[in-house]
Amino acid sequence: MHPKLREIFQRSVDIFRADPRVVAAWMFGSIGGESEDEFSDVDPVFLVRDEHFDALHGELHGIFSAICPTIVLWWNEGYNDNVKNYAILFDVGEVLQYDVDIMKESSLTDTFSRIFWRACKPGQVLFDKTGTLTAALATLVPETYKPERLRWMIERYWLFAFIEVKYFSRQDLFKLLYAQGVMFDTHMQVLRALHKDADWSWWAQSVKRYLPKGKQGELLAYFGATDVPAIIAAQRREIDAFAADARAACQAWSVEYPELLEARVREHIARHVQG
Repeated sequence: MHPKLREIFQRSVDIFRADPRVVAAWMFGSIGGESEDEFSDVDPVFLVRDEHFDALHGELHGIFSAICPTIVLWWNEGYNDNVKNYAILFDVGEVLQYDVDIMKESSLTDTFSRIFWRACKPGQVLFDKTGTLTAALATLVPETYKPERLRWMIERYWLFAFIEVKYFSRQDLFKLLYAQGVMFDTHMQVLRALHKDADWSWWAQSVKRYLPKGKQGELLAYFGATDVPAIIAAQRREIDAFAADARAACQAWSVEYPELLEARVREHIARHVQG
Protein backbone atom coordinates (compact mmCIF):
# COMPACT_ATOMS: atom_id res chain seq x y z
CA MET A 1 0.00 0.00 0.00
CA HIS A 2 1.19 3.54 -0.74
CA PRO A 3 2.52 5.12 2.49
CA LYS A 4 0.19 8.10 2.24
CA LEU A 5 -2.81 5.84 1.68
CA ARG A 6 -1.76 3.77 4.67
CA GLU A 7 -1.73 6.95 6.76
CA ILE A 8 -5.21 8.01 5.55
CA PHE A 9 -6.52 4.51 6.11
CA GLN A 10 -5.14 4.28 9.64
CA ARG A 11 -6.59 7.67 10.57
CA SER A 12 -10.03 6.56 9.35
CA VAL A 13 -9.84 3.29 11.30
CA ASP A 14 -8.84 5.18 14.45
CA ILE A 15 -11.81 7.56 14.00
CA PHE A 16 -14.33 4.76 13.57
CA ARG A 17 -12.82 2.63 16.33
CA ALA A 18 -13.33 5.55 18.71
CA ASP A 19 -16.90 6.15 17.53
CA PRO A 20 -19.37 4.25 19.76
CA ARG A 21 -21.79 4.02 16.84
CA VAL A 22 -19.41 1.68 15.00
CA VAL A 23 -19.13 -1.82 16.48
CA ALA A 24 -16.76 -3.65 14.12
CA ALA A 25 -14.71 -3.33 10.95
CA TRP A 26 -12.96 -5.63 8.47
CA MET A 27 -11.25 -5.54 5.10
CA PHE A 28 -12.07 -6.61 1.59
CA GLY A 29 -9.42 -6.97 -1.07
CA SER A 30 -5.73 -7.68 -0.84
CA ILE A 31 -4.87 -5.85 2.40
CA GLY A 32 -3.88 -8.38 5.03
CA GLY A 33 -3.63 -11.09 2.36
CA GLU A 34 -0.85 -12.60 0.31
CA SER A 35 -1.46 -10.35 -2.70
CA GLU A 36 -1.00 -7.01 -0.90
CA ASP A 37 1.55 -4.76 -2.60
CA GLU A 38 2.36 -1.09 -3.18
CA PHE A 39 -0.53 -0.80 -5.65
CA SER A 40 -3.22 -2.04 -3.25
CA ASP A 41 -6.13 0.24 -2.45
CA VAL A 42 -8.21 -0.17 0.71
CA ASP A 43 -11.73 -1.61 1.04
CA PRO A 44 -12.87 -1.55 4.67
CA VAL A 45 -16.40 -2.25 5.91
CA PHE A 46 -17.56 -0.49 9.07
CA LEU A 47 -20.46 -2.11 10.93
CA VAL A 48 -22.80 0.54 12.36
CA ARG A 49 -25.56 0.26 14.96
CA ASP A 50 -28.87 0.42 13.11
CA GLU A 51 -30.22 3.45 14.95
CA HIS A 52 -27.13 5.50 14.00
CA PHE A 53 -26.68 4.32 10.43
CA ASP A 54 -28.43 7.23 8.65
CA ALA A 55 -26.71 9.83 10.80
CA LEU A 56 -23.25 8.37 10.19
CA HIS A 57 -23.98 8.08 6.49
CA GLY A 58 -24.76 11.80 6.44
CA GLU A 59 -21.43 12.58 8.12
CA LEU A 60 -19.30 10.30 5.98
CA HIS A 61 -18.15 12.83 3.40
CA GLY A 62 -17.19 15.31 6.13
CA ILE A 63 -15.19 12.68 7.99
CA PHE A 64 -13.08 11.91 4.94
CA SER A 65 -12.77 15.56 3.94
CA ALA A 66 -11.20 16.23 7.35
CA ILE A 67 -8.73 13.39 6.86
CA CYS A 68 -7.72 14.50 3.37
CA PRO A 69 -9.24 17.74 2.05
CA THR A 70 -8.52 17.17 -1.65
CA ILE A 71 -11.18 14.67 -2.70
CA VAL A 72 -11.37 14.49 -6.51
CA LEU A 73 -14.05 11.79 -6.61
CA TRP A 74 -16.79 10.82 -4.16
CA TRP A 75 -18.71 8.19 -6.10
CA ASN A 76 -21.72 6.34 -4.74
CA GLU A 77 -21.52 2.74 -5.90
CA GLY A 78 -25.00 2.12 -4.53
CA TYR A 79 -26.08 -1.03 -2.72
CA ASN A 80 -29.25 -0.58 -0.63
CA ASP A 81 -30.72 0.81 2.59
CA ASN A 82 -28.54 -1.50 4.70
CA VAL A 83 -25.19 -0.94 3.01
CA LYS A 84 -23.65 2.19 1.49
CA ASN A 85 -20.48 2.14 -0.55
CA TYR A 86 -18.33 4.99 -1.90
CA ALA A 87 -15.28 4.96 -4.11
CA ILE A 88 -13.07 7.86 -3.06
CA LEU A 89 -10.11 9.28 -4.97
CA PHE A 90 -7.75 11.54 -2.99
CA ASP A 91 -5.17 13.85 -4.54
CA VAL A 92 -2.02 13.86 -2.39
CA GLY A 93 0.38 14.79 -5.19
CA GLU A 94 -0.79 11.62 -6.88
CA VAL A 95 -4.25 10.08 -6.89
CA LEU A 96 -5.00 7.31 -4.38
CA GLN A 97 -8.11 5.12 -4.06
CA TYR A 98 -10.09 4.29 -0.92
CA ASP A 99 -13.36 2.31 -1.15
CA VAL A 100 -15.45 2.52 2.01
CA ASP A 101 -18.56 0.58 3.03
CA ILE A 102 -20.79 1.19 6.01
CA MET A 103 -23.32 -1.45 6.95
CA LYS A 104 -26.16 -1.85 9.42
CA GLU A 105 -25.41 -4.25 12.24
CA SER A 106 -28.71 -6.11 11.78
CA SER A 107 -27.91 -7.04 8.19
CA LEU A 108 -24.65 -8.78 9.01
CA THR A 109 -26.02 -12.30 8.72
CA ASP A 110 -28.66 -11.66 6.07
CA THR A 111 -28.40 -10.39 2.52
CA PHE A 112 -24.65 -10.05 2.34
CA SER A 113 -23.60 -12.99 4.51
CA ARG A 114 -21.66 -14.61 1.72
CA ILE A 115 -19.66 -11.45 1.14
CA PHE A 116 -18.70 -11.32 4.81
CA TRP A 117 -17.57 -14.91 4.85
CA ARG A 118 -15.32 -14.20 1.89
CA ALA A 119 -14.05 -10.90 3.31
CA CYS A 120 -13.22 -11.88 6.87
CA LYS A 121 -10.03 -13.83 6.47
CA PRO A 122 -7.36 -14.01 9.17
CA GLY A 123 -5.59 -10.70 9.41
CA GLN A 124 -8.47 -8.73 7.84
CA VAL A 125 -10.61 -8.07 10.92
CA LEU A 126 -9.75 -4.53 12.02
CA PHE A 127 -11.68 -4.42 15.28
CA ASP A 128 -14.70 -6.07 16.89
CA LYS A 129 -15.75 -4.14 19.99
CA THR A 130 -18.79 -6.20 20.94
CA GLY A 131 -17.96 -9.61 19.47
CA THR A 132 -20.83 -9.23 16.99
CA LEU A 133 -18.66 -9.92 13.99
CA THR A 134 -16.94 -12.91 15.59
CA ALA A 135 -20.28 -14.43 16.56
CA ALA A 136 -21.71 -13.93 13.07
CA LEU A 137 -18.67 -15.47 11.41
CA ALA A 138 -19.01 -18.54 13.59
CA THR A 139 -22.44 -19.19 12.07
CA LEU A 140 -21.58 -18.52 8.44
CA VAL A 141 -21.09 -21.34 5.97
CA PRO A 142 -19.44 -20.67 2.61
CA GLU A 143 -21.77 -20.91 -0.33
CA THR A 144 -21.39 -24.25 -2.09
CA TYR A 145 -21.91 -24.89 -5.77
CA LYS A 146 -25.21 -26.49 -6.78
CA PRO A 147 -25.21 -28.39 -10.08
CA GLU A 148 -28.83 -27.86 -11.11
CA ARG A 149 -27.88 -25.46 -13.92
CA LEU A 150 -24.65 -27.12 -15.01
CA ARG A 151 -26.17 -28.83 -18.04
CA TRP A 152 -28.02 -25.60 -18.92
CA MET A 153 -24.76 -23.66 -18.82
CA ILE A 154 -23.00 -26.16 -21.06
CA GLU A 155 -25.86 -26.05 -23.56
CA ARG A 156 -25.71 -22.26 -23.46
CA TYR A 157 -22.06 -22.33 -24.42
CA TRP A 158 -22.59 -24.58 -27.43
CA LEU A 159 -25.59 -22.54 -28.53
CA PHE A 160 -23.47 -19.38 -28.67
CA ALA A 161 -20.64 -21.24 -30.41
CA PHE A 162 -23.25 -22.17 -33.02
CA ILE A 163 -24.61 -18.61 -33.23
CA GLU A 164 -21.12 -17.26 -33.84
CA VAL A 165 -21.11 -18.95 -37.24
CA LYS A 166 -23.62 -16.51 -38.70
CA TYR A 167 -21.70 -13.61 -37.18
CA PHE A 168 -18.55 -14.93 -38.82
CA SER A 169 -20.40 -15.14 -42.13
CA ARG A 170 -21.67 -11.57 -41.81
CA GLN A 171 -18.29 -10.27 -40.60
CA ASP A 172 -20.21 -8.76 -37.67
CA LEU A 173 -17.37 -7.97 -35.31
CA PHE A 174 -19.32 -6.48 -32.43
CA LYS A 175 -21.87 -9.29 -32.23
CA LEU A 176 -18.95 -11.70 -32.28
CA LEU A 177 -17.39 -9.85 -29.38
CA TYR A 178 -20.70 -10.05 -27.54
CA ALA A 179 -20.91 -13.80 -28.14
CA GLN A 180 -17.32 -14.20 -26.98
CA GLY A 181 -18.25 -12.45 -23.76
CA VAL A 182 -21.17 -14.81 -23.15
CA MET A 183 -19.00 -17.84 -23.86
CA PHE A 184 -16.27 -16.64 -21.52
CA ASP A 185 -18.78 -15.97 -18.74
CA THR A 186 -20.25 -19.43 -19.25
CA HIS A 187 -16.81 -21.00 -19.14
CA MET A 188 -16.26 -19.27 -15.78
CA GLN A 189 -19.47 -20.82 -14.46
CA VAL A 190 -18.32 -24.27 -15.51
CA LEU A 191 -14.96 -23.71 -13.83
CA ARG A 192 -16.88 -22.82 -10.70
CA ALA A 193 -18.57 -26.21 -10.90
CA LEU A 194 -15.21 -27.89 -11.42
CA HIS A 195 -13.61 -26.07 -8.48
CA LYS A 196 -16.64 -26.22 -6.21
CA ASP A 197 -14.86 -25.19 -3.00
CA ALA A 198 -13.27 -22.08 -4.51
CA ASP A 199 -14.62 -18.54 -4.25
CA TRP A 200 -15.66 -17.44 -7.76
CA SER A 201 -17.26 -14.13 -6.80
CA TRP A 202 -14.65 -12.24 -8.87
CA TRP A 203 -13.20 -14.26 -11.72
CA ALA A 204 -10.21 -11.95 -12.26
CA GLN A 205 -8.95 -12.89 -8.79
CA SER A 206 -10.19 -16.47 -8.80
CA VAL A 207 -8.43 -17.45 -12.03
CA LYS A 208 -5.08 -16.46 -10.53
CA ARG A 209 -5.82 -18.02 -7.16
CA TYR A 210 -7.24 -21.39 -8.15
CA LEU A 211 -6.10 -22.30 -11.66
CA PRO A 212 -2.68 -23.54 -12.76
CA LYS A 213 -0.67 -21.45 -15.22
CA GLY A 214 -1.53 -23.71 -18.13
CA LYS A 215 -5.26 -23.35 -17.55
CA GLN A 216 -4.87 -19.58 -17.14
CA GLY A 217 -3.15 -19.53 -20.53
CA GLU A 218 -6.02 -21.40 -22.18
CA LEU A 219 -8.48 -18.73 -21.05
CA LEU A 220 -6.47 -15.99 -22.74
CA ALA A 221 -7.83 -17.21 -26.08
CA TYR A 222 -11.02 -15.26 -25.30
CA PHE A 223 -9.20 -11.93 -25.01
CA GLY A 224 -6.61 -11.58 -27.76
CA ALA A 225 -8.91 -11.32 -30.76
CA THR A 226 -10.21 -7.96 -31.95
CA ASP A 227 -10.98 -8.73 -35.60
CA VAL A 228 -13.04 -11.43 -37.28
CA PRO A 229 -10.16 -13.62 -38.56
CA ALA A 230 -8.50 -13.56 -35.14
CA ILE A 231 -11.74 -14.59 -33.41
CA ILE A 232 -12.16 -17.44 -35.87
CA ALA A 233 -8.61 -18.58 -35.12
CA ALA A 234 -9.21 -18.38 -31.37
CA GLN A 235 -12.54 -20.18 -31.35
CA ARG A 236 -11.18 -23.69 -31.71
CA ARG A 237 -8.81 -23.21 -28.76
CA GLU A 238 -11.69 -21.81 -26.72
CA ILE A 239 -14.11 -24.64 -27.41
CA ASP A 240 -11.48 -27.34 -26.91
CA ALA A 241 -10.60 -25.91 -23.49
CA PHE A 242 -14.26 -25.50 -22.59
CA ALA A 243 -15.16 -29.05 -23.65
CA ALA A 244 -12.43 -30.52 -21.44
CA ASP A 245 -13.53 -28.47 -18.43
CA ALA A 246 -17.23 -29.14 -19.01
CA ARG A 247 -16.71 -32.89 -19.28
CA ALA A 248 -14.69 -32.90 -16.08
CA ALA A 249 -17.40 -30.88 -14.29
CA CYS A 250 -20.12 -33.24 -15.49
CA GLN A 251 -18.13 -36.22 -14.29
CA ALA A 252 -17.57 -34.59 -10.90
CA TRP A 253 -21.30 -33.89 -10.45
CA SER A 254 -22.69 -36.99 -12.21
CA VAL A 255 -24.39 -34.86 -14.85
CA GLU A 256 -24.87 -36.19 -18.39
CA TYR A 257 -22.72 -34.32 -20.88
CA PRO A 258 -24.46 -33.28 -24.17
CA GLU A 259 -22.17 -35.20 -26.52
CA LEU A 260 -24.51 -35.01 -29.51
CA LEU A 261 -24.89 -31.25 -29.17
CA GLU A 262 -21.14 -30.70 -29.11
CA ALA A 263 -20.57 -32.99 -32.08
CA ARG A 264 -23.19 -31.28 -34.25
CA VAL A 265 -22.01 -27.77 -33.36
CA ARG A 266 -18.43 -28.71 -34.15
CA GLU A 267 -19.54 -30.12 -37.50
CA HIS A 268 -21.46 -26.91 -38.23
CA ILE A 269 -18.42 -24.78 -37.40
CA ALA A 270 -16.11 -26.93 -39.50
CA ARG A 271 -18.48 -26.82 -42.48
CA HIS A 272 -19.08 -23.08 -42.49
CA VAL A 273 -16.05 -21.52 -40.79
CA GLN A 274 -13.04 -23.68 -40.20
CA GLY A 275 -13.41 -26.11 -43.07
